[in-house]
Amino acid sequence: EPEPTPTPTPTPTAAAVPAKSKSPAPADPAIDPNAPPPTPIKKTKPTYRAFPGQEPGKCAYCKAAAHRLQTSFYAAHRAHHDDDHEELEKGREQKKKIPDDTLAMTMKGACDDEDYWSHYAAFNIETGGVVLAGPGLDWAVSDHHESTRVAGSHAKDLKSTCVAVAADAEKKDHFYETFWAKHLAGYARKWYFQEKFCDVACAAPHDEL
Repeated sequence: EPEPTPTPTPTPTAAAVPAKSKSPAPADPAIDPNAPPPTPIKKTKPTYRAFPGQEPGKCAYCKAAAHRLQTSFYAAHRAHHDDDHEELEKGREQKKKIPDDTLAMTMKGACDDEDYWSHYAAFNIETGGVVLAGPGLDWAVSDHHESTRVAGSHAKDLKSTCVAVAADAEKKDHFYETFWAKHLAGYARKWYFQEKFCDVACAAPHDEL
């Protein structure tokens, strides 16, 4: 009697792994004219705040005056050295003074230019307070909308403050002392005349209003 043929053992096969479905790439509006428009990015409007010393008053007036005196004093030295920055800095390091008449030509009218002072203006801040804006100050006139301008001129106060600061600085020879000390650690700020001449006027702590 013939032997029965053994039934072959089936070879196990690996389970089928379903293929991962890929998310369709977002439509490119530049390629697909039917693609939805991109979601606009919302821009947060900056919040402006006024701080003590920025309002029209002795601190802001002094800073504006010191800025005017520093730029005028520097301009006199620049003119004396024919716009040669290296020569100007060499003279500063060697503590050399320029001729009095050369200095006077630039400095004499620095405080008396009423047209210059008329460009300063006060503005209301939406979170409260009023600030003075203009050259050398924390605020520029272009920072504000014209509708927030506060009526009134500060030219007279700015001019008188400039005259007073200049007279005190000349009496103590602080113009040259401060100009020569510009590179010292105590005068690291760009507007170093403000540090020297306005420390008393701006002595109040700058806490948020």
